[in-house]
Amino acid sequence: MVWLVVCGWFFKREGCSREPKFSSNKPPSAKTPMTEYQISNRIASRAFVVASYHPNSEGILRPDCPMVGPCRSIEDRCRIFFHHYRKRKTGPRFPIAVCGCKSHGGHFTIYPPGFGPFVRQKVAPVDHTGEVTEPDPEAESFSGTYFQSSLDLAIGLRWDTWDSAQGVALTQRRQIERSCHLLAIASCATASEQAAVADRLSIPVLHIRDQRQVNLKDRSLQAKSNSVRALLRRLNLRRVSGWAIASAHHLAGIWGPPHFWDPRAGRMTLR
Repeated sequence: MVWLVVCGWFFKREGCSREPKFSSNKPPSAKTPMTEYQISNRIASRAFVVASYHPNSEGILRPDCPMVGPCRSIEDRCRIFFHHYRKRKTGPRFPIAVCGCKSHGGHFTIYPPGFGPFVRQKVAPVDHTGEVTEPDPEAESFSGTYFQSSLDLAIGLRWDTWDSAQGVALTQRRQIERSCHLLAIASCATASEQAAVADRLSIPVLHIRDQRQVNLKDRSLQAKSNSVRALLRRLNLRRVSGWAIASAHHLAGIWGPPHFWDPRAGRMTLR
């Protein structure tokens, strides 16, 4: 009895509890239902840079380093310096550059086309130079991208019921929810967001509104994946480049503003 009293006093003193405590930035558990994709404000507000990567004399991919950063100012010119290369176990699977600015302080990562902050798969079917990759004739145009989760479920392939190297059921659900948010067909998408995304992806806004209405009537994950695939099939990859997909992420509030470096023009473009 004395031992139980002492243990109880210790756990109370240390602030311990039998109830698990979770950070407010993370979902409590995998059992928590997700009706809409949850976006971190920290990710959605951080600017980033996209530039082409080319092999050097040793065959190692290196970026077209910009002369200005996302912190550029008219009053004070940027003084960019190379900082280090970040190793990547996922994502582009090659080290990506991190640069800094002596004038304004801070650092920024240079992502290859099709990639952005905190993604493990490319969001557009482009290579490290920004060129569109030709998919298998029998495969979807966006096969092998972040939208693979929607393409799989659209044909009945659930990651929890078949041997998938992509991930598990919770990952598939989260990626489909995010894809709906990106394409402005989620239930929370506003008319202005739909118009902006439609303009950026060069598709009629009516198609986006039709698919959103479908999702409002049928909120199942299967219906959402079908809507995502239907919109992806309407994208003209010759007109919609990787920067357009990245810009759509920004319009949807998923990423911060993407800055694209054009080495030929020697300028940074915010799109």
